Amino acid sequence: MTSVAVIGGDTRVGERIVATLREDPRVARLVVLGAQVEAQADVEAHAVDIAATDLKAYLDGIDVIVECATRIDPMPERDLVDRMTVMTADNVLRAAASARRYVLVSTTAVYGAWANNAVPLNEDALLRPNAGFDPATRAAEVERRVREWNVDHPDCDVVVLRAAPVVATDSSDLMAVLLAGRPPVVARGAHPVVQVVHVDDVASAVGLAVFGSLTGVFNVAADDALDEDDLAALLPGRTQVRLPEELIARGLDALWQSGAGDVPAAALAYLREPWTVANEKLRAAGWEPEYANAEAIAVCMPEAAYALPPEAKRALLAAAATAGAVVVATALFVNRRRKRRRARRNR
Repeated sequence: MTSVAVIGGDTRVGERIVATLREDPRVARLVVLGAQVEAQADVEAHAVDIAATDLKAYLDGIDVIVECATRIDPMPERDLVDRMTVMTADNVLRAAASARRYVLVSTTAVYGAWANNAVPLNEDALLRPNAGFDPATRAAEVERRVREWNVDHPDCDVVVLRAAPVVATDSSDLMAVLLAGRPPVVARGAHPVVQVVHVDDVASAVGLAVFGSLTGVFNVAADDALDEDDLAALLPGRTQVRLPEELIARGLDALWQSGAGDVPAAALAYLREPWTVANEKLRAAGWEPEYANAEAIAVCMPEAAYALPPEAKRALLAAAATAGAVVVATALFVNRRRKRRRARRNR
């Protein structure tokens, strides 16, 4: 029997991990920490500031720590990015000395998106996150700090799970949404290849890491990847307009700096260059994804999510001939995201 603590149990991935571990008879004690965790039967749930609270009392006697609090989506507030990544990691590591296993859920974005990347990338590839894309650079820094901590705590087995952009029926990673074609603009000459992973498959990989004998780094991604033609056939309702990348970058930067946008211009490299990964190492350890790429996208990103209203489509196509095209397109996207967020908060 194993005692497990999930740090970031209020995140999309964390909630699914908790649900999976609750059903596992090998779990003797399950502690869940996060700013907005809710009470659950058979779970010790604590709503705490995981970046600043002394966590030793909560983690005392815990065998396995699962850290899935690292924020993968871009955020305009640099201080908040640090709190959700490196500050949280440091605080958890300070309280983790007694754990015998530490599982970190990271992201494949740490490899960076570069024209000379191997296709696919394996776990031995260098970490080259693109400068300016905070989710990737901070995730790489968190991995570095965990490695350094492990040198001083060699009795603790560390497992790093680098997940592809995560999709879920209720809410997908912003990078997954961008790769699949929202906002509905794409840089001329760019031919993105889309690789995601279903949140259930991330949870099953965590389960394998918690109870198995894994150590080291493992990619977590659906098999293969989808090119533009594959994606167009899968999501025929998408509307996309190709624009010069410089124009897109200017529009995204203007919205980002004003606080109105969700997408920094630094993300454009990840929509242009390859960064798909191989999952054979994790498969060899006994993991098997339930969802292929096409199935995960079809289930979690139905066509309706990409079909713009007629008036929005007309406005976008008309604006494509002007310098404000990307601003119009991105503003439409931001507005719809805000409406969805408000709707979720009001439920």
